[in-house]
Amino acid sequence: MPEEVIQDQTKEMDQTAEGTAAAEGLAREDGWVSKDEWKGDPADWKTAQDFLNYDGASRKQLHERNDRLFKEIAEVKRSLKAADMRSAEYERNMRALVAMQAQAIAQTRESARQEIIAKQRTAAQEGDTEAFEKLEKERDKLEKEAPRAASPAQQINIPLDVQEWIRENSWFTNNRTLSVAAQSEYTDMLAARGYETDANLSPEERISILNEVKTSIQRRYADKFGIKPQQVEADPAGKGPEVFGGAGTVRSKPTGGNSKSFVDLPKEAKDMYGEFVKAGVYKDDKAGKDKYAKGFFEHQSRDMEE
Repeated sequence: MPEEVIQDQTKEMDQTAEGTAAAEGLAREDGWVSKDEWKGDPADWKTAQDFLNYDGASRKQLHERNDRLFKEIAEVKRSLKAADMRSAEYERNMRALVAMQAQAIAQTRESARQEIIAKQRTAAQEGDTEAFEKLEKERDKLEKEAPRAASPAQQINIPLDVQEWIRENSWFTNNRTLSVAAQSEYTDMLAARGYETDANLSPEERISILNEVKTSIQRRYADKFGIKPQQVEADPAGKGPEVFGGAGTVRSKPTGGNSKSFVDLPKEAKDMYGEFVKAGVYKDDKAGKDKYAKGFFEHQSRDMEE
């Protein structure tokens, strides 16, 4: 056989092999398998090229279906990401509500205490010893009930270690400015460690971060704690002096400029407002709703004014 013919045949075989390999690669993308891998009836097996040529309309539908599935998967991923964001927002709302609950409880107790003191003063002036002693018992009872003030936090699944930290740090609930600043710093410190929430942290890790927050807040607002910045630097554990007293002992700056109103509140915040109204903390009128909304968004705000 002439050498030219042999070369032509060899070239043709190479091209055929390349074409077969390409066809097999393309067919495998659509589910084709070699004869050795085929598990069905041997008579039903097709070569890669026959597989590609077989029922082109069905293959087109398969590709379209795959495209739809990929789009649906992408949409599910977007939905999950949005759900995570909503979950983080819900947690921030819950923390704002917890702070407001604690503050409302403190305000209610302080108002009741002041009312008892006023009545005691009147009883003393009138020489009514019996009334004075009765009021003193009411006052003692009010003070003994104070440790249970944090119970609403338990209903919103705030970890026990965080509840204890809040009870030990009265400034967190007694002063709105410090509370908002602390919540913002806590979120930032979690983010710096790669966490969106503190759900997976151990109690020790949470308290460690909270004490870092306390130290930072004491440094930023040393005047509100009645200490000098140098004292904060020497107290890395965050165990500086407390801000004592009822609501209003430490005055906070107005944040101002908040255009959000009651209608912008999340559902859980509106539901809680109804509970506050029943408890007599707020009146169910425009003024009450405005005051409640203002307090909520100030607690939630991250753009804290220095």
